Formats: sequence, structure tokens, C-alpha cells
Amino acid sequence: MVGFLVLVLLLPAFILLVITVIGIPVALLGLPLALVGAGFLGLAAFSLFVSDLLGSGQAQHQEGRLMRTTTGFLILQAPVIGLFLFKLVDVSALSIIFLIVSALVFFIVFTCSLGATVLTRFGTRAHGEARVGTVQVKVEVEGENR
Repeated sequence: MVGFLVLVLLLPAFILLVITVIGIPVALLGLPLALVGAGFLGLAAFSLFVSDLLGSGQAQHQEGRLMRTTTGFLILQAPVIGLFLFKLVDVSALSIIFLIVSALVFFIVFTCSLGATVLTRFGTRAHGEARVGTVQVKVEVEGENR
């Protein structure tokens, strides 16, 4: 939901940044680079999530994080691999189906990963760690923690 909202608000943000003189370099360089960076960061996190989700019955601590991320990425790219295999064999009907499925999978994964990246502020905080407008206060009264 958040990722789709980011995609919807991307064009108005771009237009507003181009209108201002100071925002032109940010709109032309910063916004696309931030979007690509958020996509890659989210795709890596989503690939790790898929690998952990599908391999939950196996010992995950023996494999490294890079191996699990690569496994999840290959799982997510299965429709694309199918597309190229059916294109190689020249089965056009199945290749069109795999093209549509792979485009849908990519859009869903990119939108979810973009939303996760925005919610975690590019991975600097856990989601839900700090909400806007909340303050955590620790008060000690006569040696007791409250």
C-alpha cells in the first residue's frame, strides 16, 4: 500500500521539484537515484524474506545471508527464467503468459519493496520502532522504574 502510494506521489513530487529552481538537480538526479536505490535495497530484503519463508523447515543459520538472498532472488525470477526458456524453444503462447506473469511479479515485488524501504527509512530503523508524534520517556521515582 505504501509502495503504491509512493509510485502515485512520485510524479507530483517530480513536478514540484522541477518548478523550484533549487529542486531541479534533486528532481533530475536525486529522485531517480533514490528510487533505484530503494528498489534494489527492497528487492534484496524481499528476496531474503522469500528465501526464509520457503526454507523455514531447514537450518537457515548454516547458510550465509548472501546465499539466502541469492536463493530468494532466483525464486522471484522463476517466471523470467521460464519466459526465456519458452522463447528459446519458440513456444510463443507460453512465453507471452510467462511475460505477463513475470511483469506482474516484478511490479508487486517492486511496489512491496519500495513500501518497505520507505517504512524503514532506507533500512535505518525497524518498521514500527518509532512513530511520528510519540516520545518514549523513562521516569524514576524513589528508585522505582515506571
